Amino acid sequence: MLTATIYFIIAAVHVLALVHPRWVFGTKIFMVFLYISLAAAYAPMPLSA
Repeated sequence: MLTATIYFIIAAVHVLALVHPRWVFGTKIFMVFLYISLAAAYAPMPLSA
């Protein structure tokens, strides 16, 4: 459940990067989501709190 939500957020951030590259790449938040997407890609385990 949470993993699908994270993937959805990552997809939304990537879409924002295509639409507003200056705004997204100008923030450190994009780098955080990039690291999260890499971690989710290399560790496809269900994240449970």
